[in-house]
Amino acid sequence: MSWMAHHPKKTIFIINIIIFIIIIFLLEIGLRYYIKYNPGYYTYQMSDNNRTRKYPYGIIKINEYGYPDDDFDLSSHLIRIGYLGDSVCFGVGAGYGYRISDILKKYYTNYNHMNFDTIGGGMDEWGMRQTWRIVNKFKLDKAVYLLNLNDIFPDQKDTERSYVNIARYNILSKYVDHLRGKSYLYNYIRNKLKIYLTLKGYEASGYSAYELFPVKNELIIKQTANRINKIYRELSDKGIELIIIILPYEMQISDEAERKYKEFNIKWEDDFINRGTQIHLIKYLDHNIKYFDAYYAFVKKDDIEGSRGENKLGEYFVYNAGDKLDWNHPNRKGHNAIAQYLINNGIFDKNNK
Repeated sequence: MSWMAHHPKKTIFIINIIIFIIIIFLLEIGLRYYIKYNPGYYTYQMSDNNRTRKYPYGIIKINEYGYPDDDFDLSSHLIRIGYLGDSVCFGVGAGYGYRISDILKKYYTNYNHMNFDTIGGGMDEWGMRQTWRIVNKFKLDKAVYLLNLNDIFPDQKDTERSYVNIARYNILSKYVDHLRGKSYLYNYIRNKLKIYLTLKGYEASGYSAYELFPVKNELIIKQTANRINKIYRELSDKGIELIIIILPYEMQISDEAERKYKEFNIKWEDDFINRGTQIHLIKYLDHNIKYFDAYYAFVKKDDIEGSRGENKLGEYFVYNAGDKLDWNHPNRKGHNAIAQYLINNGIFDKNNK
């Protein structure tokens, strides 16, 4: 009598495992033809010297302090400008040399420019402490904060932590997220889950998308503005200038993008498309803060409808390049448009907004 006849349960188990492996293999192969985006778009390979991250969209240099930039010249006597923010400041979708900070650095050569991105950072209490620490440590004269709309959240952010955030960071990132960029099947499932959570009103971080509902969440927008006002006053008392760059979402600046994301059943208030979130935020900012509404880097004030009709889906922002719906990361053309808008409006000129 054969081994399989003597061990029927083990035989069934082994056969099921083999079938499972075959199914996984076939799905991995099939998805390589089915998926149109790059599942490794947001992941990187590190160079041999651990000083350069290689992404599909370009490279990001990492300096001796761990920040995404060249090594800082701390011996320079030029006025020091620090750029702070999250993944847009980092350069997701653009890469080193094409970011807003890189373009301003090439134009304003009489300043010492430093990129201090902290991915996932924001203007919560932790972000404000980080800003204060960086400003003091590197003796900055000006702090340019690239404010992504998903930086809007309530006071005491930790109390707002959702089960989505806990699940992502305590389970996915710890145990299986290393498969991102390697397994098409894992990325496909991950992408579908993230789209589902987005439709339920969550950010990629697991927090509610407060910015998409500016009327409903006006109080939260006001709380965010108040935190900005607080760090502004603290920096101003030390003679340090804070400059705020308010970044738009793609569906705000493009009719085509608005239609596409509606097809995905993404929900927002009508007021959001008309800059409602930016308008509320600006209303509550200290009137002495120098700010720039980067919406107008893409949309002409005297021809809003015409501009939005001309801007194509994916023309200025990352769209369908990686494993998530992405309406908040400008691509290289988008970074350049914002940088040129800032230059044209004299970002570092005195008494200019």
